[in-house]
Amino acid sequence: MKNSLVVVGSANVDFSAKCERLPSKGETVLASSLEISFGGKGANQALAALKGGADVFFITKVGCDEWGRRYRDYLKSKGISENGILRDKREHTGIALITVDEKGENIISVYPGANSLLCPNDVLRGEVFFKKSSVLLLQLEIPMETVDKSLSLAKENRLLTILNPAPSRRLANSLLKKVDLLTPNRKEAEEISGIKIGSKRDALKSAEILMKKGVKSVVITLGREGAIFHSINKTLSFKPPTVNAIDSTGAGDAFNGALAAYISRGEDIENACRMAVAAGTFSVGRRGIHNSYGTERQIKKINRLVEVREIKCN
Repeated sequence: MKNSLVVVGSANVDFSAKCERLPSKGETVLASSLEISFGGKGANQALAALKGGADVFFITKVGCDEWGRRYRDYLKSKGISENGILRDKREHTGIALITVDEKGENIISVYPGANSLLCPNDVLRGEVFFKKSSVLLLQLEIPMETVDKSLSLAKENRLLTILNPAPSRRLANSLLKKVDLLTPNRKEAEEISGIKIGSKRDALKSAEILMKKGVKSVVITLGREGAIFHSINKTLSFKPPTVNAIDSTGAGDAFNGALAAYISRGEDIENACRMAVAAGTFSVGRRGIHNSYGTERQIKKINRLVEVREIKCN
């Protein structure tokens, strides 16, 4: 099924503490609540893509511990094939420590655990799924050699490649040349391009630098300001409607999962980006991660309110 997509990435158990405000350096802040849930950028994006109507094959690695067993069962219950959910007794299942304030902003620390053992050979064993798919979606919570091998395998099988460069790392131009669509947020785009982003014009300058490094096209997400898409042929600005933000955790993953899903379903880049912005916007209005991802019907209601403007570049 060529409307399928492959997601290669992380699976973590999230420990989320709700606080009145985020702590400063060296400060302890009491939390008002604690929630334990399943997360990881790879799993989040795979499940968001499923909500977007895509057929998803997810390649990840968990530990041979109780959390790994529970996570595997959880993903299976959501419709993810167990064939790509690998286990390794050398490490614990990955852990994410998340602090969320009353405005919905967050800070996150991640211990990769078994994610750090996801290797190129693990990806090669899933090549049959690359042959059946049209899109590859990746993040950077797994080893760089595994990211690189996934991109190479995707190119060999003529998949469109989407890389969400999170968490931000130094990326070689040789790797970026294998990326059809790079999807950094503001901070990640600043770190990779060296351009401070204070406006959408700054975001455009950053995108131009990223393309000079070899990327075919770029979508920079800007939180409540929306997103900007830039390619050699077109530049588009997307402005979402104003919503009451409760929790921004996982909103970027909602965006990336929806983006990959709608591209795999044959939508053009403008419609795919618009639906992705709507998906991210819907997500911030609900607490938690996977339960904040909207159905296609819910996302389409917000999609009608997303403003799209073409930017003419000189």
